[in-house]
Amino acid sequence: MPNLDVSHVLSDPMLSDCFTVKRNGETIDSKGRSTTTVTNLGQKRGVITQQDPATLMRRDDGQMAPRNIFIATTFALRGVSTGNQPDTIDWNNSTYTVKEVLPYSRYGRGTYEVVAEAMTATNKAQ
Repeated sequence: MPNLDVSHVLSDPMLSDCFTVKRNGETIDSKGRSTTTVTNLGQKRGVITQQDPATLMRRDDGQMAPRNIFIATTFALRGVSTGNQPDTIDWNNSTYTVKEVLPYSRYGRGTYEVVAEAMTATNKAQ
């Protein structure tokens, strides 16, 4: 196990960035209809980087190249789980859906590694 605790770096304004987290809950009524509730959890901090260049995905109905980001943070983001939708992240004028949340505790207690995918095919940031 590494001896370096990087958890303090993840909130350092010189290295980290702000992002807004929205938590999506899901309830199912007696008729089986799903209702999503969105709770804005406010701004959080973490080190955000672009994932490797997207691989072109070709399908019968079209083609796309997903845009993913990697986030290292001490905030416990939520991916897909029973009864809940994954969190969404607003960063750099785009909205991302959390795809994976992995414990990153080798580098400090309560540290997470998160992969999120853009919800749109194009980047709104100019």
